[in-house]
Amino acid sequence: MTMTIATKNTLLNLAIASALMLTACSNTNKLIMPDGAHRVPINQAHIANKLPAKQDTASKLLEVTEKSESQKLELVQLHIRVDALEKEWDNYKLQLQEKATFSPTPASVKTNPVLIEANLLGSILFSFNQAVLRKSGKVELNELAKSIQLLDEVETIEIIGHTDRLGKDTANEALASKRAKAVRDYLQSQAKLQHFHFEVQSRGGLIPSGKTEHCVDAMAHNDLIECLSPDRRVEIRVYGRSRG
Repeated sequence: MTMTIATKNTLLNLAIASALMLTACSNTNKLIMPDGAHRVPINQAHIANKLPAKQDTASKLLEVTEKSESQKLELVQLHIRVDALEKEWDNYKLQLQEKATFSPTPASVKTNPVLIEANLLGSILFSFNQAVLRKSGKVELNELAKSIQLLDEVETIEIIGHTDRLGKDTANEALASKRAKAVRDYLQSQAKLQHFHFEVQSRGGLIPSGKTEHCVDAMAHNDLIECLSPDRRVEIRVYGRSRG
């Protein structure tokens, strides 16, 4: 097809017009629209400033959310600690009540001096937390019975049971009482002792032996039990008169 001179001129004019429009856009940062349409300014700096602002807002929201979760966790931990303290306080009040209700039987007044005094370890007499005499305990009591039989006059045989401080006061008092009675029953079964006057007392864990000050609760449980061994004992005092 042969292009006429008029057509060539028209195309040339369109090309020149397009070039002028592109040049105007690059110089003014404005979008050139056809006649009659709105011209919208292009503010690239404004758009660029909006993006960091949105990112900063998102970061702040994330930070607030994380802080809120951390505060919730701290609050839960605080509630757990408060519950633990309340239980400790309840246990402490219960121990105070037990001590208030436990009153050891007072010893009777003795008119004669102590002729024999024995301090027998609970570990020799009994198994741990038990009140049944062991064989080794019976051997010790047999020797004691022989010494008592040699006395001229016996007023009272006093037997006092002791435990360590571990456990509840009421349980310790009961265990110490059972052990003292077990010793009494065995001594009474020996010849020449069954008619003597026996006095049984229990002190529970209220009176330490004086040899366990270094035993602290922070020790391992088994080590603490072993350390408190001197406190678990049975004291025997024989009151009477000797002609010699």
